[in-house]
Amino acid sequence: MNQFLIRLADVRREAVTFLVLTLLLVCVRGARAGDVSAMDFSRIDAFALAAPPEATQSVASLAAYLKNGCTNDLEITRAIFRWMADNIAYDTPTFLAGAFGSTNPDTVLRSRKSMCAGYACLFVALGRAAGLEVQRVTGYGKGLTYSEYDKINGFNHDWNAVKLNGEWRLLDVTWGAGHITPEHTFARSFEPFYFLTPPDQFVLNHLPANPHWQLLDPPLSKEAFAQQVFFWPAYFRCGLKLHSPLTGVVQVADRLAVEMDAPRDSLVTASVEQGNTRFDQCPLFCERTTDGFKVEVAFPAPGQYEVCIYAKKKADPGMCESALRYKVTATAAFPGRRPFPVQYGEFVDRGVTLTSPRQGVLQAGGTVDFALSVPDAEEVGVIIAGRLTRLTRRGDRFEGKAAITGSKVSLCARFPGGQDYSVLLEYEAD
Repeated sequence: MNQFLIRLADVRREAVTFLVLTLLLVCVRGARAGDVSAMDFSRIDAFALAAPPEATQSVASLAAYLKNGCTNDLEITRAIFRWMADNIAYDTPTFLAGAFGSTNPDTVLRSRKSMCAGYACLFVALGRAAGLEVQRVTGYGKGLTYSEYDKINGFNHDWNAVKLNGEWRLLDVTWGAGHITPEHTFARSFEPFYFLTPPDQFVLNHLPANPHWQLLDPPLSKEAFAQQVFFWPAYFRCGLKLHSPLTGVVQVADRLAVEMDAPRDSLVTASVEQGNTRFDQCPLFCERTTDGFKVEVAFPAPGQYEVCIYAKKKADPGMCESALRYKVTATAAFPGRRPFPVQYGEFVDRGVTLTSPRQGVLQAGGTVDFALSVPDAEEVGVIIAGRLTRLTRRGDRFEGKAAITGSKVSLCARFPGGQDYSVLLEYEAD
């Protein structure tokens, strides 16, 4: 492990520089890359998913059905992608057994299951039968079993390239179909991000054996690919733009700080894992900044940790989804008992920004200055031993002093339409 970290530290300056430039391009070109994702494919998707059983008996009959419902090559490509994502399941038992399933398109179509090579081969067969110019691409994918400490040796994944209007585009119908759960079962979950993904985003977790199929000039080196942060589709859907760290394997003393731009309609949270288990002993602090979010993690002991960042748009239902991940080696333990105050859900959900106090333990018997910004709050106050001390409001800014007379200090806010105060942060007094 240490040897791998040393090797990363010795990677050529040119490779690291190119990695930084690549990630900056992801940020700059994100709006343009969303052109296809913003298109309305609902009619084509519905048509593809309504394919009658008699049309799915052979590659030729299915290709003919899908083509007949489309008006151009883009729609044909989408119809094939959508039908396969909904009808071909990932062959998890074969994958877990370390075996290779059939890649024969007719066999995959009959069995309705396969692994990545089978998906790619069936897509080629259907595409060519429908008149598309399409290729199977072999390479390395940062998928289910990938660890940021892995060496990128050999090839473990297949996907496709299709030529549309004279331009090659990339897609991965395997990852578009769903994912393997922690219980080692296949969960079908359509992921449109992997349909005609922009090359500068696709290369974040797909490294083709032939650099030509990166569709980048110049192509990314294997060393730079290995160092990249592990990104998920939610990162792009939420419009995040990472500032630091820009490498996926990092070494720190006792703390990690992740900073990114994010639209005002987004939410960001985080967790820490150790040995594939959630590690709640790591204090976390996630807050809004002027243009985005900052996530801070303090490590209670030297060791290796996995820091996962989650995101979603506020209006979207459900929980935040995985957005990016780091492998972190901490060389020291954070001093003291609690480096940050304990956060409650309203703190992140309301986009609160804390100025002071930022430490988690306050001195009992003293007086503390409180200052924070709480959008839309009507009142903000400090509750100690059941007594409320209101802070002075200046727009979204709230400031004031409070005497620390109890063992627990709660920083609370009241929002329009509510009678009760919601806890934002909680401190200890010592």
